[in-house]
Amino acid sequence: MRVTPIYDDLGQPQYLLAISEDITERKHAEKSLQTYANRLQTLTYLNRLVSSSLHMEDVLREMARATAKLMDAPLAILCVADETKQTLDVVAFSDKLMGSDYPIKTVRFGEGAFGWIATHQRILNVANVFEDDRFLDLDWLERYHLQSYYGIPIVNQGTLIGVLSMMGRRPFRLDSVEGTLLDSLMAQAIIAVEHARHFQAMQAQAEALSQANRALEHEIAERTYAEARLQQAQEELEDRVHERTADLAQANDRLQAEIAERTQAEATLRQRETQLQHLTAIGRIMSASLDLQEVYQRFAEEVRQLIPFDRITLTNLDVSRGIATVDYVCGMPVEGRNPGDVYTLPGTIADEVARTAAGKLISVDYETSIGQAFSGSIPLEQSGLRSHLVHPLIMHDHVIGLLYLGSIQPHAYDEQDLQLVESVSNQIAGAIANAQHFAERKRLEIQLQQAHKMEAIGTLAGGIAHDFNNILAVVIGYTELLSFELAVESVPESYVQEILTACRRAKALVQQILTFSRQRDPERRPVPLHCVVNETLQLLRASLPATIAFQCHIDPQSGAVMADPT
Repeated sequence: MRVTPIYDDLGQPQYLLAISEDITERKHAEKSLQTYANRLQTLTYLNRLVSSSLHMEDVLREMARATAKLMDAPLAILCVADETKQTLDVVAFSDKLMGSDYPIKTVRFGEGAFGWIATHQRILNVANVFEDDRFLDLDWLERYHLQSYYGIPIVNQGTLIGVLSMMGRRPFRLDSVEGTLLDSLMAQAIIAVEHARHFQAMQAQAEALSQANRALEHEIAERTYAEARLQQAQEELEDRVHERTADLAQANDRLQAEIAERTQAEATLRQRETQLQHLTAIGRIMSASLDLQEVYQRFAEEVRQLIPFDRITLTNLDVSRGIATVDYVCGMPVEGRNPGDVYTLPGTIADEVARTAAGKLISVDYETSIGQAFSGSIPLEQSGLRSHLVHPLIMHDHVIGLLYLGSIQPHAYDEQDLQLVESVSNQIAGAIANAQHFAERKRLEIQLQQAHKMEAIGTLAGGIAHDFNNILAVVIGYTELLSFELAVESVPESYVQEILTACRRAKALVQQILTFSRQRDPERRPVPLHCVVNETLQLLRASLPATIAFQCHIDPQSGAVMADPT
């Protein structure tokens, strides 16, 4: 584009006005960009603190400071709710001096402004607190010249977590950007209160945000450099304007090129902002449910908005056994890689990713084959997938699974996509760990219930066996008395001996039941192994139908072992 100068009464060209206005607008845009970067940096720092600290009061205190800084408020206060006691504890202030003499430490639901928000779970925006009877600390507010109030309930799945309050000297009027910031702060507060024990799962996410922030700072530095070049071009243009008009046109062409570059950079920044929103949504999905299949389905929908794919797979790994189990699939089917299928790791992309604990990006043309490097992954290629993006799911420094994205297009993914997959992998790994912890807890509860049942059955069997033993003692006693009255080796005496033999067997069986039901510490001593096996077989024979026969071959010289014979 060529600029035609306008000459004044002295014949001097007037061409700088349009350029100056353009530079002013760009500086304003640069200032807005810097403000956004500062806010993003503050949110990144807060996210990192929530992910790495187990000290809840320190995290909430920093969250209050971040709220005051982002919303330009003189004071921010965080209260934590106890729905059992129906109280709110005032735990964090953005200003340590103001918080040191705050007169209220605990508020009941329904009392004051904090209690009103807890009861109604609604936003409270008051322009003048001295005209509202819900405020109990007017002397303290007047001391620090605080007049306006803005309070928000922190709610997660219908449960009140706490209250975030801001005090100001002028009424609060929040725009959509500040509303979005508050939503982010609410999400951080929920995560800090509900998931402090799982901060390691969020630490990787904070690192990803830090990397994005460093990339953004790098972009800002490049923009600053471009602005310096623009300024230099302007100064050179002012020096040479009286020499050659052609030089001015050339400088203007350079300026237009830089404008196009800035426009492209702004588009990239908007794309990053969209990606950040989707990552935030994924984080909310991870904490919304312990049903893995529901989480996987919603997770796949959000990932599709970030990175298009023809197939997404979540796979559990057992590295020690060298096997992988497909847990979730969305998209194109692959033979041997459907939900529930188990395959061996050697020779697959999954094997290398599991060993290196690092993501991998693979793309092959239609003329080449993935089987040259990974023979175990040929089924992926046979299904038509040409681009592969794989990242490990890591929990407590161990690879527990894989996230796989595939596309039928060659070179569908790049390094930026690999960084995004790293961020979402860290989040889904935390959700899997939470669900596995919940499933393990349910399994232990079931085992405990079964143990209680077995204990009750043992107690009942011991009582019955004891009574039956008393009855057997009477039968054996009278049978032995009867044998004294009969002739030796007579037919009736042989019948009596059979009765005594059966009674002694019954007595031995009752004794085994009593021994089984008795609870005591084991006493180890040398025990002949064949005797223990014979006693066990006798106990089993009594509990099995007569249609089942035992064929036993036991060596009497099998030796002894150190054990408790009971």
